[in-house]
Amino acid sequence: MKVISFKKWNSNPQNSYNFKLVTKLTDLGSPDGWKTILGFYLNINKNSHYTAESPANLFLTFSYRTSTGEEWKDITSVTQVNPRGTTLIEELFQIPIKKIKHIQLKIEGGHVKGNITINDLGLFYRKYRGSGASTLDE
Repeated sequence: MKVISFKKWNSNPQNSYNFKLVTKLTDLGSPDGWKTILGFYLNINKNSHYTAESPANLFLTFSYRTSTGEEWKDITSVTQVNPRGTTLIEELFQIPIKKIKHIQLKIEGGHVKGNITINDLGLFYRKYRGSGASTLDE
């Protein structure tokens, strides 16, 4: 005999502990061109009430891999002190991720007080020129 469980969503603000968001493996365009990832941007909306005694800091870590069989590689960590409302986080990497055609991103967060919404996530990248491209010294 099968047991079916019904659950109701609680829409009241809650604290989040150790959440993880993983994107799909993304094709970065034409298969004949390599890309270099220079950084990313993340647009979030953080709705929380905080006080000096009870801060609502946001701590996120970012990792990537270029195929589903690879291990995750850490990119960077971002800390926002008491963010409120819409916040744009822009991060350029000290060492770019070079010569890739696919990427999968993972965002992990520790304790998040209140609600957080990820509105947009994007990459700053550069496409390598093909061998048929003209140069100024030709």
